[in-house]
Amino acid sequence: MTAGDTGPEDRRRPLTAATGRLYSFLKGHRSFDVVVVWISRRVRESPPSSRLNHVLGPLRARFRGEMKAEDVLRVVDALEAQGVPFWIAGGWGVDLLAGSPTRRHDDLDVVLSDFEGDRARACDALDRLGYRLVEVLEGLWMTPRNLLDDGVGHQIEVLGIDRARLDAALGLGLTGAGPAPAPLEERAPQLFTVGSLRGRPVPCLSAQLQLLFHSGFDPRGVDTGDMELLRAKARTEEQDSTPH
Repeated sequence: MTAGDTGPEDRRRPLTAATGRLYSFLKGHRSFDVVVVWISRRVRESPPSSRLNHVLGPLRARFRGEMKAEDVLRVVDALEAQGVPFWIAGGWGVDLLAGSPTRRHDDLDVVLSDFEGDRARACDALDRLGYRLVEVLEGLWMTPRNLLDDGVGHQIEVLGIDRARLDAALGLGLTGAGPAPAPLEERAPQLFTVGSLRGRPVPCLSAQLQLLFHSGFDPRGVDTGDMELLRAKARTEEQDSTPH
């Protein structure tokens, strides 16, 4: 690199400085909260590759918080140390299939294999990292949703799977009186896989299952790239499972 050349870090420096100044201004003037909400919504609705996301994404991350790769791995370590079976879903679930981060993430979605049996242990493990339960919500495919927050910009949703709805959607529903069916991960193990983050294997949902969980609601701008990646991965999974 010659004296006149500038690298990516140098080119980002003015934007980072401007973001910091704007953040400090908005943070110090509560009357501008409506602007913060507008920025958050616009970034959320815009594709990660868009100019708007590039410019305002860092500012949104300052206000909303951001779940980075190192934060994800701390959560994985805590759950595995507690012996809690889980899979990662949502945006980070997509990026685990990709093998590296493709965009910023507001939070981390953790799906428990046995929600009723393992929720307390999972929350205890996350409590040691500073996460506290702040809200219990309902979801479409994954419910209930326990929202945890560490108070410094990191959020986790601890989720269960609506197994009856999922069985019906996949054509696996069983009717009539009889013994309880085996867990879905035993009947359809192809729906669950292992992704990678910084060379570390991490359990996550398959592309097929994540595509299903992205249905039933209107996609946001940040979902555009996720869906493209999932469709490509689903085709690969289907090819790999086809007998040759």
